[in-house]
Amino acid sequence: RKAAALYFAAAERSRSRDERRELFLRGVGALQAGDLLAEALDAADRHLGDLADDDRTLMALARLALAANDNARAQRYARALMRMGARAPSHASRAASLALALLDRLIPSAHAADPAVTLRPYDPE
Repeated sequence: RKAAALYFAAAERSRSRDERRELFLRGVGALQAGDLLAEALDAADRHLGDLADDDRTLMALARLALAANDNARAQRYARALMRMGARAPSHASRAASLALALLDRLIPSAHAADPAVTLRPYDPE
């Protein structure tokens, strides 16, 4: 937890967006390595800041949410990725593909039932 707190503090002081992302993800990863997945997601939400529109950050958080079995957060991150993809055409395909894959995993698909099987009438003999 202390390592994560140090990473988050360093990320907040960083001037570079790439460095901020790297430090932020290391902070989340420190909690994840300690098998504190729910705490990692809570900390990520608290410290996300201007990385809330960053593809790589959202992809990492969506994967973490799935690992933590937090489907609501995974959906939220996937939806954020889809909105970003519409605004950033260069990343649209990749972001949208991942977002759709995450949503497919979260929302089971419906399959038609097998046609009714006709049974023979009961014959006691």
